[in-house]
Amino acid sequence: MTLLAHLAVVRGSLDLRVELDARRGETIAILGPNGAGKSTLLRCLAGLERIDSGRLELDGTVLDDPAARIFIEPRHRHIGVVFQDDLLFPTLTVLENVAFGLRSRGATKSDARTRAASMLERLNLSTLAAARPAALSGGQSQQVALARALVTEPSLMLLDEPLAALDVTTKVEIRRAVREQLQAVDGTRILVTHDPVDAFALAERVVILEDGLISQSGVLADVAAQPRTRYVADLIGVNLFEGRATDQSVELTDGRRIVSASATTGEVFVLVHPRSVALHRSRPEGSPRNVWEGTVVDVDLERDRARVRVDGPIALTAEITAIAATQLAARPGEQIWLSVKATEVETYPR
Repeated sequence: MTLLAHLAVVRGSLDLRVELDARRGETIAILGPNGAGKSTLLRCLAGLERIDSGRLELDGTVLDDPAARIFIEPRHRHIGVVFQDDLLFPTLTVLENVAFGLRSRGATKSDARTRAASMLERLNLSTLAAARPAALSGGQSQQVALARALVTEPSLMLLDEPLAALDVTTKVEIRRAVREQLQAVDGTRILVTHDPVDAFALAERVVILEDGLISQSGVLADVAAQPRTRYVADLIGVNLFEGRATDQSVELTDGRRIVSASATTGEVFVLVHPRSVALHRSRPEGSPRNVWEGTVVDVDLERDRARVRVDGPIALTAEITAIAATQLAARPGEQIWLSVKATEVETYPR
């Protein structure tokens, strides 16, 4: 293991309690709602905040252990940090900005500039060496900030929402560049993000942080397949309920029932993918085991797809084509019928 973090921190209403182990060469994405403690966790790892109790250890060196009265100052930790705001020095050139981290660690001016130039060439940023931050695009600024952190060859790289301020088009391009650049880091990489696309593209493992606690962790595909909280379900865009299964019927926590071909017995989560929800103008005929009438609450269009949120006996979000939404006249306030086949209702233990 490269990073061992078992920590407790109380800051106002935030009670952060995290146990996180990360291996060398691994990228972990930390996802969670606002106020969950993501940035506080990164600040503790960087040494910008002290933990109240627990122990932080990196490559066998204890960084923070209040019980043992150990605290290593940020400048002495072998850690690189890239913030959402790139924090480049406006009066320095790109080359000087990248060299700054090395200079702060004791490198000579000549050595720092040589290594900085090498890093810029390695990342295809050499043409920007003489430019100042004001002349850079948002994507270029983030790449320079990443180069400044990478050049110090950190054992731990921390990235706090590095792509959040970029527009959609720029983000696609820079995400690809960041992925390639992170592969050059021999140490551990911790990425904080709100975007599951960033997590999928950049990380091997995700950790979901909610209300200061880890609610779920693992490979993103596994977490997405069986979400265990409302936040995770909303993050990946599925309908999630909780209830008690008996044979093929699940009584939800509010007393409503839904039929699932996979239900057995016991406390379960119930997952319905929006693409499994069919919408109709009148009560459907045929074999669906789950049929309700409801009211359209909202319609979100994204390219050729429409996500239609319907309130009723069981509130669900359906995903259909934009053309189908127009043909159905699926507008807020309209009455509509929903159907879900029992074979499309997934259940798994709580």
